[in-house]
Amino acid sequence: MGTSSFKLDVLLFGPAAASAGCSSVRVVCDVGATCDAVRESLCAQHAAIASIVRAGRLAVNGVYVDGATVIGAGDEVALVSLVSGG
Repeated sequence: MGTSSFKLDVLLFGPAAASAGCSSVRVVCDVGATCDAVRESLCAQHAAIASIVRAGRLAVNGVYVDGATVIGAGDEVALVSLVSGG
């Protein structure tokens, strides 16, 4: 891993945590990566949760964000899975 990339821990909840078997996963991202790029990295590096990643939302530092939001090395990133129920 060079200076143009960083490791990012993504918090998982609900179905994503159950499918991954853990409460967070680590991905390697390029400096300046957007949420869309983090999503792609999650799918590529953690295939077991790829369908959940595609359907879920990302929150950065406690706020839901869009795909163009740039992620920094110190940001807290969480994957919030869509759930249904009554």
